[in-house]
Amino acid sequence: MLTAQLGTGLAHCALGQVKVDNPHRRGEARIMLRPEQITLTPLRPEQYNAASCLAKVIAIDFAGFISTLTLQIISSGETIEIKTISREDLHVGLTVGLDIMGQAHIFAE
Repeated sequence: MLTAQLGTGLAHCALGQVKVDNPHRRGEARIMLRPEQITLTPLRPEQYNAASCLAKVIAIDFAGFISTLTLQIISSGETIEIKTISREDLHVGLTVGLDIMGQAHIFAE
């Protein structure tokens, strides 16, 4: 769940601009993305400019097949949690690029 400012079919939030499922809503709202809509890509410093949203992994809670990552968005300093499939290439201190697929769901007012 993220707080966002809605307008013209987009939500402006900590992850940048995200398409939403209701292009007519405007104003502040809470949006949700499913875990499978978020792709995490480990990045080297020379790749940072190509990423749409950069975050630093600040904590990982391993729970078997699924891990909960605590990420700090580099542009805003905001902290978010994301559930993802456990992967060996993710570790605390790593900078990742976040890419969003599909539309975010807008919760009712």
